[in-house]
Amino acid sequence: MCINSCLAFTEEFIEDTRCQICGKSRYDSKENPRKFAIYFLLIPQLRIQYSDPTRAIQLRYHANYN
Repeated sequence: MCINSCLAFTEEFIEDTRCQICGKSRYDSKENPRKFAIYFLLIPQLRIQYSDPTRAIQLRYHANYN
């Protein structure tokens, strides 16, 4: 991703070497990405959380709170 968090280099930007918004370089002098983002898929994580009955009750606390 852009060093200024302007843009993630995904899909149509995957081949770009410079940010289209601020113009900063994607890579440092050693051709390593200057910044990257870590993400996880939400639905599998929620399935894991709700598969544990105790944790499922904890997650529904706010919905059941009066």
